[in-house]
Amino acid sequence: MSFEGYFQCFCEDGHYYTVPCSYGEEDYTCPFCKKPAKLVHTVDDTNCDSYGILPDKEVDKLRIVGAVYECCPTCGHAKIISQPRYRIPDEAELRTMEHYYDQEDGRYMPLSDLREQHDALHDAYGSGNP
Repeated sequence: MSFEGYFQCFCEDGHYYTVPCSYGEEDYTCPFCKKPAKLVHTVDDTNCDSYGILPDKEVDKLRIVGAVYECCPTCGHAKIISQPRYRIPDEAELRTMEHYYDQEDGRYMPLSDLREQHDALHDAYGSGNP
């Protein structure tokens, strides 16, 4: 069985970026400032459900400084000259931000909902082990 997924990362300077899974060959260095990742969060997409994903709406809650753009006076094309920066969540906050993709509903659902269902089933039926 193989793993399909990627990593959501925050570097020491608070940049947010993703890194594809390379089966142990990942480089978590920030592509913007070249500093090491301070937080590496795994998203498991093996079953196409993005288990553990931090959706954009959750990541946006951590933004402390927005991107800075510069526009070309000739063509009006905008380019980012300074990347946005984010506050790095602690482990407890990170767990509240995790989601999974519910294929029946077609939307991201809090992973805490799935954990509560699991705990309720475990309480009702036990672990199944003698």
